[in-house]
Amino acid sequence: MATAQAEIASQSKRQNDIYQSQTQTMQNMADAAIMNKDISGLDEVTQEFYRLQREQIMLKLRERSRTEAERARVASTQASCSTPTQATTSSSNTQATTSSTNISNSTQATTVATNPQPTTTSIDIPQCSI
Repeated sequence: MATAQAEIASQSKRQNDIYQSQTQTMQNMADAAIMNKDISGLDEVTQEFYRLQREQIMLKLRERSRTEAERARVASTQASCSTPTQATTSSSNTQATTSSTNISNSTQATTVATNPQPTTTSIDIPQCSI
């Protein structure tokens, strides 16, 4: 009985995954059709509809891209580092001051403080970058 329930659950999950994949494919096809539509011969109301739809599609694509990049960044940070360390920089100069710090052999971070008031910046840096 337990084996049958496990098999049914597995089959249900597989079918749900297929459904999700097909739904996403159909949405991508609809988005592509909207993006590729020639609106030059359409009336103003219809052109506005397509412009608004295109804006929504682009917002969705940007969000998806940003989310995927963030996931990749988090995954690579977690894979290569143990715990983050907090770095704090502080500046109270009345003149412009520039400081450079080497990070991970090839990248440089530059801080320029031109504000006469004291400022403090705090960021989390993974230990592997220090």
